[in-house]
Amino acid sequence: MEFLNKMWKWRVAIIVFALGGWIYYESNESDKRKVVEERKIAEQAENKKTRENLLFDEYNKNKKRLNCNISFKVTLETYGANVNVELRVGEIGNSFPIVVKQASGGELDYLGLCPGRYFIAIGDDKNVSTTPVEDFVSGKKYTSRVHLTKGVGNMGNARRETL
Repeated sequence: MEFLNKMWKWRVAIIVFALGGWIYYESNESDKRKVVEERKIAEQAENKKTRENLLFDEYNKNKKRLNCNISFKVTLETYGANVNVELRVGEIGNSFPIVVKQASGGELDYLGLCPGRYFIAIGDDKNVSTTPVEDFVSGKKYTSRVHLTKGVGNMGNARRETL
């Protein structure tokens, strides 16, 4: 009985001590989850970089044996902002940028492209606007008109890390 009386007398201290332990435990677990998440993000970025390097190496190897004489002219209309314009080779989800330009409109010319699948990604944020993927064939000239405005236009959207 005396034990219960002491417990009752010190109940606030016991509760504070228990809550402090729980808060400490949750804080440590939160830090552990953060570390795991950061490692996962770093691993995904490393995997993406490795995949891009492999695609880039394959593109350069093909460039030596393919007839890389394709030209691509893009007429760009933006909402006046200076944006990054990436010409990417491959598919969305499995691509790499071969040319990155900054532009706020006008004509962009890409010369000496090899046969393959290309698309354009425009934007500086985590979300970018994308054109459809097109198959380019040797000896052809391609043109595209890209109309980009805030909220509307003839572009699709993708998260940058999924390109």
